[in-house]
Amino acid sequence: QAPYIQCPSGPATLSADAASPSLTTTVGTLVSAVDNSDLSTRIICAPGGYGTPYTFPYGSSLVSCQAWDTFNNTGITSKCNFTLNIVDTTAPMFTNCSSATLYT
Repeated sequence: QAPYIQCPSGPATLSADAASPSLTTTVGTLVSAVDNSDLSTRIICAPGGYGTPYTFPYGSSLVSCQAWDTFNNTGITSKCNFTLNIVDTTAPMFTNCSSATLYT
């Protein structure tokens, strides 16, 4: 029997460092799979592999994943997709401003 894979039920959002236009991460922490044999499962996602770091740009990426059990069984229950949003949550900073006092 094919393993059961679980992706996030809605979009997953990760924050990137403002100094970089992207985020290097693994999607392995967002996806899991179980099999009725209680043996290990193998998961592959694209883009991003599973345990291999991948650089996602700011914005939304559709990630598709598939799982196999030890006997290479796979099927409809072993495939899933989710949207990964990479966002910049760092507020902008002013630089090279005059020494004028700002009033709010």
